[in-house]
Amino acid sequence: MQKRLQPRLNNRLLDMKRTLLAIVVILMVGAVFAQHPDFNQQIEELHAKKTEFIKRSVRMTSEEEKAFLPIFNEYEQKKWGISQKKDAWRSAKKDDATDFARINDLLINSELTRAKLAKIYHEKFKRILPPEKLFKYYVAERQFKEKMINEMVKRRVDAIKRK
Repeated sequence: MQKRLQPRLNNRLLDMKRTLLAIVVILMVGAVFAQHPDFNQQIEELHAKKTEFIKRSVRMTSEEEKAFLPIFNEYEQKKWGISQKKDAWRSAKKDDATDFARINDLLINSELTRAKLAKIYHEKFKRILPPEKLFKYYVAERQFKEKMINEMVKRRVDAIKRK
């Protein structure tokens, strides 16, 4: 019985780690960019870096790229919109009057919306990319997030060292 539960437990832990990583990236990116006056330009630069990273990693044909990129850009915009709504809780004053039940529901509903959106776009991407390239896309997404986290941590460590 325990042997059968172990793979499921490992998969759940892996899923939880991935979700946590995505949340951390969103929060860190938001915190870093919010400190800079030209927020929209930095978001555009980040998106351009991500797009180039994915193009290099997946190695799509020109036809695949032509079909994939508009849908990918649309997906990115929708994910960003969900993140913006979810991050509204940050501006809420956290005191005894804070409606934590509402904030908790907002966070969970945002994650559910994000998961549903991922499923919708997965189906769209499947029509454009062969399975191996779609897998490479998902790997590239995760690698890009990890790369951004590492860069942010390095910048923070460097800033602390300079002080």
